[in-house]
Amino acid sequence: MGYDVYSVDADAQKSASFAKRWKYEWLFDKESQEFKGDSRVYFRANIWGMSRIREVLSNIAITQHKDIEDFLKKFSWNDGDHVSVDECLEVAAMIDSCPLPVLEKFYLEHVQDPSSKEELSWGIREIREFSDYLKTSAELGGCEVY
Repeated sequence: MGYDVYSVDADAQKSASFAKRWKYEWLFDKESQEFKGDSRVYFRANIWGMSRIREVLSNIAITQHKDIEDFLKKFSWNDGDHVSVDECLEVAAMIDSCPLPVLEKFYLEHVQDPSSKEELSWGIREIREFSDYLKTSAELGGCEVY
């Protein structure tokens, strides 16, 4: 159970590039390495992952005095809500402008072992991947959350 997010418009090349960049290995044939995924750019987070992403985004928004409540609601349900190009770009810019120490502080609340650099770097990777996804989908009409 989780959230499957697809770009509105399709572009197989962008989809394959995003999947390769973030190591979505299951979307490639094991032998030929040919891309077998959807031509819409794809992002997936399980229910716990999306919950972390929403909470970190909420914390970033508070520190930057931004109102992203409507955006967060779209990622609270997986019923096909459309996230506009402008929303994608605004939230990606918000993430990208957040200093690494601040991101680390927000993720420390979610790690089992606060001294684990590996756990913390995984969380930072997760939010950076989400930002990259939003920027990529913005080039393709935004995204839809299922």
